[in-house]
Amino acid sequence: MPVLGVGGVVELRRELPEPVLITPEARVGYVDALAVSTAGFWTGDTVWVWGPLGLPFDLNGDGEPDVTGGWGMFYGSKYTLQAARAARLTSGSAKWFGAEAPFKYELPEDALDRTELFIYRDSLDRLSFYRTLSDSLEADPEKRLTIYPVDFRVMLLAPAGSTGYQERLEPTYPEVSAYRGFDSRTELRLAEISTAAISEPEGDAADRPWRFVAEMDDWSLELDSQAIDTTGLGERFGDNTRALVTGGGQLNFFINRHEYAQEIDATFIARLLTVLEQGSKAEAKFKVATASSAPRRQKLSDKRLPMTNVSYKASLLLTNTVTDVSAEDVIRGSARFVTVGRIRLDLS
Repeated sequence: MPVLGVGGVVELRRELPEPVLITPEARVGYVDALAVSTAGFWTGDTVWVWGPLGLPFDLNGDGEPDVTGGWGMFYGSKYTLQAARAARLTSGSAKWFGAEAPFKYELPEDALDRTELFIYRDSLDRLSFYRTLSDSLEADPEKRLTIYPVDFRVMLLAPAGSTGYQERLEPTYPEVSAYRGFDSRTELRLAEISTAAISEPEGDAADRPWRFVAEMDDWSLELDSQAIDTTGLGERFGDNTRALVTGGGQLNFFINRHEYAQEIDATFIARLLTVLEQGSKAEAKFKVATASSAPRRQKLSDKRLPMTNVSYKASLLLTNTVTDVSAEDVIRGSARFVTVGRIRLDLS
């Protein structure tokens, strides 16, 4: 049964990705990127990276990657030779840097084994790293961080949250350092090896910039899941999502620019459009009836509801959106959606 109405509120949000572990085999050298299959990392995201042996980037500007190990040990190695080794391992001299010539490389004091970086995700699901948001959005190869061919063993990649969230990740570091079970895998969810892992910084600083509250002009809500076309869900949200669909419909929404006067800028617009393009989750409240301002005395024999607001509450997956940013005072849009979970009739 479809229900038509006007008014309501929808909160658009994205689901942040789980922390993952990346091995050196994920490196795509000719484009300085890592092949990552986890779909939750988007272009422009701020990510937190950490490695037990350091990171394969030159973050301190000394011309070498910030790692304590994983260097090449012989001439012609697929891994980078540290400068002191390269000076000795030439084609005309010793081919191997072994026990007879002991060498220990210590991480410089100004080198980093953890930091925040910005990412760009290309059409082949390869992540490249940048120091600024604008550089990651432009994807300028000249400003891309070089990923050196060193055996850094493993690197943690997580959505960047507040300092508190990063501190909650630290208990997982010993388990990550001790893990040796990657075999041929290039990517592993942190939760698979760490009992201390947290999957998402829910309500944390990382996801606040990706939450948008919009008002609804009008909407249609179908309460019968059998009437909803779910053929397009598999590509965007996964085939298992279809079994959770309980309804669907269409809504028209708007965001008043004046109410967000201090927040709406190029970054705000870019993130909003990204959320709508990628297909976001949303929480919606569809207004059905509004209580009148005149009080009504409730009698024991009264069969009617007391003075109250009536609305439907539901969790949505947006499947198709249109956005209009041409107006100066509002951002308007329309979206088709499916509901997942129970559609609740709310009296408040």
